[in-house]
Amino acid sequence: MTNQTENFPNTKNCKIFQLGKIKLGVIGLTTVETPFSTNGDLTDLKFLEYKEIINTYLTFLRRQGANAVILNAHIGTYCKNNHD
Repeated sequence: MTNQTENFPNTKNCKIFQLGKIKLGVIGLTTVETPFSTNGDLTDLKFLEYKEIINTYLTFLRRQGANAVILNAHIGTYCKNNHD
């Protein structure tokens, strides 16, 4: 296994969309918990921490001229509400 991301058919890890004069970069990301929450054999896949992947594709998209970048991620978050 390497630190290279997988290139599955008909998918992209990141892409730039031209919206008028704006170049919008989009990064797709899944959770590191995927091997534990998904049926199927994922033993040949390595799920890396988010920061390394985001920084790699953010740099790539910026070099391609992206004015803004959106992260499309299937990652849950928890926000503590102190107003209960």
